[in-house]
Amino acid sequence: MERVSNKVSSARGVCKRLLKACPGSVPLYLLLAEVEARHGTSQDTLNVLQEATSRHEQSAEIHLALAKCLLSQGDKESALGALVNCVEAFFNIEDSSEEHTPQRLYSKLLGQPLPLGYTAPPYADGLDHSTVRGEQLYLYLNYSLLLGLQGDNASSAEVYEAAICSLTSTRDVQTVWME
Repeated sequence: MERVSNKVSSARGVCKRLLKACPGSVPLYLLLAEVEARHGTSQDTLNVLQEATSRHEQSAEIHLALAKCLLSQGDKESALGALVNCVEAFFNIEDSSEEHTPQRLYSKLLGQPLPLGYTAPPYADGLDHSTVRGEQLYLYLNYSLLLGLQGDNASSAEVYEAAICSLTSTRDVQTVWME
């Protein structure tokens, strides 16, 4: 309500107090980032989203918001880094093998085909299939954006189409269409 009535400093304060009480709330971080984006500086928005990604490493939605924020500032490389960090947070990657590319890791999470003989690293501690399914919408969007930023527009479109065909929630499909 504070945000709608243009009481920006009050809205910030309410969000920050609520985040102290509920630091696990992804929607609160996104709301605070939206307030900062509309009424603060781009650096304030970036700071909120960076804090959010450090607290919620496996929130694909927050990583997408961070990547979009970085892109709006013209920082394509950091946006790519945010999308890579997102997918890597879902796995225990012990070696620095080039075999575990972000494309393969996203494909593993999304049930996409993988090269024969490729063995994905194990999921990160405490992560299970239901957590991955809960992040599926934003994993698809992140993967599509990653491919687009890498210049692979055909694969990006394929991932986008796969998202539309794979998602079962009407709300999720609407979100994909809006992106």
